[in-house]
Amino acid sequence: MPRYFTTATPQTCICDDNYPEELLFLREVTEDFKRLIEHYPEGVFPTTVSLTLNFNANAEMTEKIVLSLEGTMMYIYVKMFKEQFPSEPFTELQRQRINAIWEGIGHPENIIPT
Repeated sequence: MPRYFTTATPQTCICDDNYPEELLFLREVTEDFKRLIEHYPEGVFPTTVSLTLNFNANAEMTEKIVLSLEGTMMYIYVKMFKEQFPSEPFTELQRQRINAIWEGIGHPENIIPT
């Protein structure tokens, strides 16, 4: 059974040049953690921590998505106000936000009346 706190021998250590891929991976992960710690706010523990990972790969398939006019308005609402698109009946604030988007994208005919 392996022990967790034993001294690593040169045969099993990935830190030497006998294991270049493992060493490269370890260095990349270490650098990612260092960058993450540098930007971690002091004294504050956020609920989520995210890190962008990039993989060297080619997409085998792409998908084209076409939004309807209403779908475009909903997408803008979600991105702009950082909340889920509301369901009816809308509050006054939600109605004003939706109407502002309709005007902004050049379709005032879709404004929700009061």
